[in-house]
Amino acid sequence: MATFKAPPHYSVHYNGDVLKFNHVGLYETSDEGEITVLKAQCPRYLICVDEGEKQTKKQEPKAEAKPAAKPKTARKTSAK
Repeated sequence: MATFKAPPHYSVHYNGDVLKFNHVGLYETSDEGEITVLKAQCPRYLICVDEGEKQTKKQEPKAEAKPAAKPKTARKTSAK
């Protein structure tokens, strides 16, 4: 499954069909023909968010996140 990002309600014509992006600008597909057409438009018109299984196997695990900072204590107000 591949995910692509574009401006909201963007559409691409493919084999007499219209591939429509949602209101957020995302489109997900597992059809190899659609993926090929959409990849041809990256990065000029679209952003390839996730290219499916091929990319996930190549990714290395990310470094561990830093622990959260301690919350600041509330300031005391002066009573006048």
